[in-house]
Amino acid sequence: MSRTSYFWGVAGACILACTTLSAATAQQAMPPTSTQAVLARQDVMVSLETLLQAVEISAGDEAARSVNLSRTGAISAMLGTVPFLFPQASSPDALGAEADAPVTSADPAIWDNLEAFVSLNASASQVARDAAQAETVAALQNHTTALRAACTACHEQYLTYVSPFSF
Repeated sequence: MSRTSYFWGVAGACILACTTLSAATAQQAMPPTSTQAVLARQDVMVSLETLLQAVEISAGDEAARSVNLSRTGAISAMLGTVPFLFPQASSPDALGAEADAPVTSADPAIWDNLEAFVSLNASASQVARDAAQAETVAALQNHTTALRAACTACHEQYLTYVSPFSF
């Protein structure tokens, strides 16, 4: 992958992550509210999943390799923002005190051991970075499989599914 395409992939991811948070706080020079943090991380997670699925669908296609390298570079950059989307005030325990708080699937274990969460996220980001530098389709496929496994491992540990029908 050329340095230019990697740059634009990373730049695009950074712009997406920054606008998700900054749009919510543009009118004030304050950290995002707990509600804004929850909504921002949900948006980022949806974007990450969309990008990863696109890579998985076409990872074996040499013609799509350049685009997929950019996508995985964007995933890596976006993963770098994830820990900042989990302020203490957005934990399920803290949100429980708010009357109109959004539903979050983030498990309280994130805040119980934030260092472990950040470490697991950094590992996933590194896997995505390695994928963004894959020199062959086979290497990209291997890194993509490893990236999906990294995402799954994090979600198994730190995501608690909340059914919309449980209220």
